[in-house]
Amino acid sequence: MCAASDHYLTVLQECEQLRTRLLELQGQRRPLTGDDSESYTVQLVRYIEGDRASRSTVEAALRVFKSSFAPMIAENGRDMIEMVCKGYWTDGDPCEIGSEEDEDKEPYVCNYEAFYVMVLRKGPTIVTAATIRFWGCSFAEIPFVATKDGYRHDGNCTRLVQAIEELLTSLKVRYMVVASLKEALPMWRNKFHCLPVSVAEVHALEERIVTPDFSSCQLLKKLVYRDPVEIAAEAAAQEAARAAKQQAEAQRAKRAASEKASAASDGAVSQSAASNKGNVSCNGPGDQATASAPTAGADAGRLSASSDAAAMEVDAAPADATPAKPKRKRPPRPRASTARTAGAAGVAGAAGAPTPTPKQKGPSRQQHAASVLSRSWIWEPPWQVR
Repeated sequence: MCAASDHYLTVLQECEQLRTRLLELQGQRRPLTGDDSESYTVQLVRYIEGDRASRSTVEAALRVFKSSFAPMIAENGRDMIEMVCKGYWTDGDPCEIGSEEDEDKEPYVCNYEAFYVMVLRKGPTIVTAATIRFWGCSFAEIPFVATKDGYRHDGNCTRLVQAIEELLTSLKVRYMVVASLKEALPMWRNKFHCLPVSVAEVHALEERIVTPDFSSCQLLKKLVYRDPVEIAAEAAAQEAARAAKQQAEAQRAKRAASEKASAASDGAVSQSAASNKGNVSCNGPGDQATASAPTAGADAGRLSASSDAAAMEVDAAPADATPAKPKRKRPPRPRASTARTAGAAGVAGAAGAPTPTPKQKGPSRQQHAASVLSRSWIWEPPWQVR
């Protein structure tokens, strides 16, 4: 069996269950939940010509509608509100002939047989009424809602609409479609949270429902029942979307951390390579000789300065002072210029240049001390008379 046939059978089963349930509720007066202090009751009735109770209830509701709405004359000359309340239907009523153009009009066809009237009573008095027609479990059409004079602005319309929503929920009807006057739009949208019907939905419904005058009315809808299977499927879809979003965020964070670590590693490698390159350039043969030459010259200068200072101390000693034991001085090291010259000559000789003279050996420690004492005066005791 194809899917279309399965869907058709499912709709037929839903409609049969809805019809059975409506027959059970029809004519019952049920107390309004939530208002135990007040004697409010609701009743769902259907106009039956031979049933006095249903006929009197519908006629009382019709009076409430006529006190709230202006007459709405259809093409067959009848009042539309009365036809809806009494479930009027016809295969083709002749239209009223007012001109030659009206003679060519097709007969007026209507079918309001499936309409119910739901009333709210305060004690024995009907204070608010509404007309309802069920289109299977898809939606319920509510073209007229009215409250009796003297009972308005007392929350009676709210009580009846809430009772209708509870009824639709118990019958598993998904949507409620309301025709609202434009001055009553804030009440339906703010208090009952209804939404406007789209243009495409209006085109799909206008051949089935009681079409209002769109110059003064607007169609609104409200979702009142959701299948638990649909709720579970929607929750699962939301959870899957949330998990996918978290996984994508985790992957982005992991990718960013990997890119950051890779960039840090590349920076360290480049810095190490630059440092190694600088060390190689500073430690070459030419640079090493150039860097060592000033150091050797500075050492030779420091030795020469220390020798001159020692000679000046010996010359400046007083005549009556006890001769101090001369300090043992280390012989000066050879000049850096000589070493550098010898090194350079050795390099040049290796390349084929003439061989330089051999390096001269410096004086010994005894020779250095004798040279220092020879420049000083001969010390004599103070008691020796010249």
